[in-house]
Amino acid sequence: MLLASSQIACAVKLGEPKPDIGTLDKLRNALLSAKTIAYSNGASGEYIKNDLMSKLGIPEQMAGKLRQTTVMPVGEFIASGAAQIGCQQLSELKEIEGIELTGLIPQEVQLTTPFFGAVFANSKVPKQAKVLLLFLGSPVNAQALYEAGLIPVMGRN
Repeated sequence: MLLASSQIACAVKLGEPKPDIGTLDKLRNALLSAKTIAYSNGASGEYIKNDLMSKLGIPEQMAGKLRQTTVMPVGEFIASGAAQIGCQQLSELKEIEGIELTGLIPQEVQLTTPFFGAVFANSKVPKQAKVLLLFLGSPVNAQALYEAGLIPVMGRN
């Protein structure tokens, strides 16, 4: 059952200028202007490194600027000053102190990650598990999912 999805956003250190990343050209310019760009070692990070930079036509220019975080979250990396800008799933950046979100990357190059829940065939409590999944994906939880940086699905399964 599809419960929610997440998209990639970018952030900067609190108090630093927030670049406009609302269009492909603005995102490209923001990344080209940044001294360092942080990305995660997860699926969104691999997309940023291997696909996004190519889609923007700037992989060569970014080669020396990209910093993959392996020990700390991207947001903490940005907050520490180790990167000027960072991009990761919004749900991963949203609650990190010391950073400001600049926004979601443009839809033309966005990677949407779905979050699913399932009841295993050998579950000891399949009815209760199904009830929990229905509750988690219900409209009553939409605001909590949204506040966590996720896009609620609300019964569109």
